[in-house]
Amino acid sequence: MNLKNVFLLIFATVFFWGCNMFRTVEFETADGIAVEKIDAVAEFSDDGKKVLLKNEQNTLEMTVNRRIVKLNGIKVWLTLPLKADVNGDWRISRVDFDKIITPLFLNKFQLSRDVKKIVVDAGHGGDDAGAVGKKYNEKDLNLALAFKIKSALEAKGFEVILSRDRDIFLTLDKRSEFAAEKQADIFLCIHHNAARGVPAAHGIETYSLTFGGCAGTHDSGRNATAKHERAGNKFDTENILLNYLVQSEVIGATGAFDRGVKFARYKVLVQAPCPAILFEGGFVSNTKEEEMINSAEHQTKAASAIAEAVAKFARLTAPQK
Repeated sequence: MNLKNVFLLIFATVFFWGCNMFRTVEFETADGIAVEKIDAVAEFSDDGKKVLLKNEQNTLEMTVNRRIVKLNGIKVWLTLPLKADVNGDWRISRVDFDKIITPLFLNKFQLSRDVKKIVVDAGHGGDDAGAVGKKYNEKDLNLALAFKIKSALEAKGFEVILSRDRDIFLTLDKRSEFAAEKQADIFLCIHHNAARGVPAAHGIETYSLTFGGCAGTHDSGRNATAKHERAGNKFDTENILLNYLVQSEVIGATGAFDRGVKFARYKVLVQAPCPAILFEGGFVSNTKEEEMINSAEHQTKAASAIAEAVAKFARLTAPQK
């Protein structure tokens, strides 16, 4: 064998070894959990693209290469898609397993919060109309729903304080500071949606704070996975539980289109002094949905469902006597 062939053989060996090492390192960095290792019964679809996990309490449907899973029929967005590794085994990212699957599907969490006082924050107000529909402004819809949520929560025995009870403007900082001043146990931020140029957009979605080092549901760009955690991240487990319970109860009560349990770094969530969610109750840019979310009947259903979700959350977090 001449010197050229020896060189090519060495190069090919090193290149092959390097590529495999890179693939292994890349996979290990993701630190995924094999689907088969999750404590549940797994049923794979015939086309090999979906898996249904079942335990005594929950069902979880996942699709390879997708971030959306369905937990008991409710959409939940993962931070990373379900992936197949080099051996063809399906893996879910470590952060999604720890932060989403473990508390929501496996029902494993440690909480010690006694929920008594709730701040309900009607978004926008004053000169800030929020999303503007053909007939209604978001700020007014937010306040109307906030009043109904207050009544529904009080009927269940909670102390409820509104961040605003009239058409005034509060900065985002003031809203979080208000929740801290009132020593809230839960912070509910009430909003409604709009989609410019997409009049058919509809449905309900609920947000909690993006986990540290992860991309939010709709994040893009260099800072999407900012590494440091925010003040509100110390409530990650409570946030995701409250998020899921609210989304599940409201979708079940109203029959609205389920846009899912989502994550974002909204300032009111970043600075939240307690478990917090931001609820988007429908689209004012959708003519049909705008009328629906203005109706007293729909608002009552949504408010009652949110109150029931909070009551379930309170039962989960009640300290052991």
